[in-house]
Amino acid sequence: MRKARLYSPVMTTSLARCRTRYSSPARLRRSIATGLLAALAWPGLAPSAHAGEGVGAHNSASGARLTAIEAGAYFGQAKSVATFCPGGRLTGGADTLSSGYQGADRDLFEAEAQRIEAQWRVAMACREADEAGRPNTQCRRIKLLTCRQAWAEIGPEGNRVPGLITFEIDAPRDAR
Repeated sequence: MRKARLYSPVMTTSLARCRTRYSSPARLRRSIATGLLAALAWPGLAPSAHAGEGVGAHNSASGARLTAIEAGAYFGQAKSVATFCPGGRLTGGADTLSSGYQGADRDLFEAEAQRIEAQWRVAMACREADEAGRPNTQCRRIKLLTCRQAWAEIGPEGNRVPGLITFEIDAPRDAR
């Protein structure tokens, strides 16, 4: 009697490839970091389970009002840009966005902003060089692409909620 196969030869090959791809801890960390980058780049795609209607800003892409959770995600993104991206600054639009919610909506807004800020902290905590001094290009790429995506969404000409952030290059210090 013939023994039944659990996996086809093609499936076995792809499983072996998957095991090889994520076999080292560094590769696993890079894949996790890439997943975090995707989650951070599009905060409106994965909001929390609660949905509250807000009275705040409008989404420029659809013209609809932002829920408290969506607005909190964009506000958290704007605060993170001001913290982590070189030259990133909050504008008056961010203050206006945060002042448009009261009561339970305000709680949802703040919780979502804190969640997004925590995700940014995790993504930006990667080291740009290993112990031997070799550059970690994946970390640098995550930082650059995350700031670039935030600029495209909430910058002065953003496609989601424009005008929450601006980038200012600091004047060079006097060398006296």
